[in-house]
Amino acid sequence: MLPPTEIIELGPQCQERYFCRAGFPALTGLGIAAAGLSDLAGHYRVERCLDRHLVEITLSGAGLGGGVEAPAVLDEGTVLLVPAGQPYVLRTRRGAPWRTAWALLDPALWRGLPGQARVCRAAEFSALGPLLTLLHLERFGDDPLTAGLRRALGEAFAAWLRRAFSLGVPSTGSGTAALHALFDEVEAQPAADWSVEQLCARLACSRSHLHRLCVQTWGCGPAEQVNRVRMRQAEYWLLATGLPLKVIAERLGFANPYHFSAAFKRHSGRSPTAFRAALSPPTRPASP
Repeated sequence: MLPPTEIIELGPQCQERYFCRAGFPALTGLGIAAAGLSDLAGHYRVERCLDRHLVEITLSGAGLGGGVEAPAVLDEGTVLLVPAGQPYVLRTRRGAPWRTAWALLDPALWRGLPGQARVCRAAEFSALGPLLTLLHLERFGDDPLTAGLRRALGEAFAAWLRRAFSLGVPSTGSGTAALHALFDEVEAQPAADWSVEQLCARLACSRSHLHRLCVQTWGCGPAEQVNRVRMRQAEYWLLATGLPLKVIAERLGFANPYHFSAAFKRHSGRSPTAFRAALSPPTRPASP
């Protein structure tokens, strides 16, 4: 559940190029829930508290980010890391241009990051912006070569990020790995029947064992994690497309737009229509 004070304000000069596993399967299995490139100017302000780590890399210009009470200046070459569960703010600096690359990381697969928000500089981060730019350029095409290229770019992005933070290769137990693989399927097919009974059957485990695994990995039970996955995909479709609420509801497995709207409001504190209106991007395609 995001705090009711969540703020997302993008003026007409702001442009977001957004990648998440709902639209970019190349990110599946890498522990990257979402990533993107932001070209910001004029009015821009975001205040959030997420269950994912945030990495925000300033490519050019400067903005402000970090703790809500005292955000730091983020100029070219700086990297802001905000651990999961900590509130943060991002905003333009007197409306001046600010270009960033960013990623949201799954805590279960990105252990070892600093426990407190920090701003640092590292030359190793310099390749991340170009890698995301290439991934964006290759977002179309279903042929095997293009799909393989997207996968390679996603893996390169994750490897560069891990090396910059000196994390090494992630390791998980077989139970955790199977759980992540199962929830990758939830992201790929959010409209399917993902009841607790179905999840238990897929993992061949008891309800108590599944609940314990989910709490250890995400801090919530399996039903809540399914809902989080669906709501994050809803945020992506609301942000990146002009799809009608009826279509988004169907894609997520809701019986009708009213049930979807109620669930989304419980998750984000605002209706899908209000969430989409608050973002105010210049244009949205009709489909991802």
